[in-house]
Amino acid sequence: MDEKVIQQARALSRKIVEKEFPEEEEYFDFLFDLTIQEIEELEPGKEAEFLKEMRAVHPELVLGFTPIVIILAVQILTEPPQERVTENKIKQRIARILKDENETRKLSKISKYLIDI
Repeated sequence: MDEKVIQQARALSRKIVEKEFPEEEEYFDFLFDLTIQEIEELEPGKEAEFLKEMRAVHPELVLGFTPIVIILAVQILTEPPQERVTENKIKQRIARILKDENETRKLSKISKYLIDI
């Protein structure tokens, strides 16, 4: 992943966390660095497993949604240009990553930040 995409993902995910999950803002930089490092090597479809491992290793920091926001931002920014990002597509990705209906609902409000970026 090139530096431009990483910086775009940082800015986009920071904006989302600041507006939607301000209680997680304090740990954003640490979680971004940790998450971006891992997702560069992450196989598609392994996001839920990665999140589960992160929550096990750092439960005090990742009980929230910041790593998921970062993963989604990177996925959307690296989509081929001809792939249109829709709210439904984002919700499907969130559901696939979380596999928890309550958490999925809490994240559904971030779609507006990821569409047409």
